[in-house]
Amino acid sequence: MVTAMIGIAANGVYAISYKLPSILSALSTVFNQAWAYSAIHEDKSDDRVAFNNNMYDKLVRFLLIVTIFLMCVMKPFMKIYVSEAYFGAWEYTPYLLVGNFFLTIATFLSTFYTVNKDSKGFLYSGTAGAVINIGLNALLIPIINIHGAALATCISYICVFLYRVRDTRKYMLVEVFRKQYVVGYIILILTAASMFLDGLLGQFTLCIETIIIIIFNIRFIKECLRMVSRTIGKIMNSR
Repeated sequence: MVTAMIGIAANGVYAISYKLPSILSALSTVFNQAWAYSAIHEDKSDDRVAFNNNMYDKLVRFLLIVTIFLMCVMKPFMKIYVSEAYFGAWEYTPYLLVGNFFLTIATFLSTFYTVNKDSKGFLYSGTAGAVINIGLNALLIPIINIHGAALATCISYICVFLYRVRDTRKYMLVEVFRKQYVVGYIILILTAASMFLDGLLGQFTLCIETIIIIIFNIRFIKECLRMVSRTIGKIMNSR
């Protein structure tokens, strides 16, 4: 739709803006493939609600840290990674990173469709997201050009997330709107907005927001570092 309504050159710039969000998608794919096996394995356990909520907690914290860090380094990275003609592609990455964040946790929730053999859940939520995306593309691209395509993608992913939050409650109650998560979602969106601030003020604001999210999740980060340290230790001992 970008090619048809704006042109091939615009679609080329838009494709560049997808590069870093694709890193987030790749990481989430690895996690969700492993998670699907665990969810099926734990489906009959007595503590499955606590287990699922614990995994959601770890996923959200990890994604918040990685996504906000990517936003912080986006402009400096794009100056090195692409030519000056494509540097403007950074303008569309805030929408795509926020959208990919919510798509990833929506994919996490969709595992409950797999566990309960509910293929209709995939169909309805995916179709709803596609219809919203196409409709918003048609509405927004003529008004705000490539920004419209990126914003449409972001909104459609959030809608899929909200749909699955409500629909999967019949299988599993995941507390996606705990206070700490909502604060994280707000910081994420504020960081995305901060990317549009110019110069040193903008970069300084992004750094502050990155530090805030790190402090907010410092216990989780320490836990991850201990796990990595133990894993490296085991590898070294085995050798």
